[in-house]
Amino acid sequence: MGSKGPADGPTFFCFRLDLALRHNYDIAPSQRHHSHARKIPKVSKRPPKQPELVLGPLPIDTINKTIGTELEPGDVVLSRAAQIHAARKHPLEYPHCLPHLAKVICDPLYIGDDHKNRGIELIGRIAAIDSFVLIAVTMAKDERGNYNVLTFYAVRKEKIENRRKRGFVKVAVKAKGPP
Repeated sequence: MGSKGPADGPTFFCFRLDLALRHNYDIAPSQRHHSHARKIPKVSKRPPKQPELVLGPLPIDTINKTIGTELEPGDVVLSRAAQIHAARKHPLEYPHCLPHLAKVICDPLYIGDDHKNRGIELIGRIAAIDSFVLIAVTMAKDERGNYNVLTFYAVRKEKIENRRKRGFVKVAVKAKGPP
């Protein structure tokens, strides 16, 4: 029987295994050489990038009639940055509200302007989550002619009523369609 060299035995295998794990390699127990190991793709710790979402046209006739503005036609866009902002500020509400934004934008129940911020608020009730959703939208178009969502989150009925009493939120006055 020959003596075991430094490249044989459990010590060498543990060293190779440790090296493989440190460099993100998948190595089977029977494989003792780097050349047999295969690279495992790294999993990103960041969430996947969200695409910019076009939520539909801003209901300018309803908004103009309700709060007395003179907004021009344009689509409402939810940028990646706004999605990140909403996800960080409202992490529990974000996944529940996101699928319903287009519905609230096209048919808001309440429209508000607190005159402090650079946007207006569109508020709608979402039966699926048994809550109201507030979407803050810019009042000025961007260079592409779109209105941008600033943030969105769930809001309680009591808060809406309090803001209605103070005059910051009004019931949406629907524009009449063609006769």
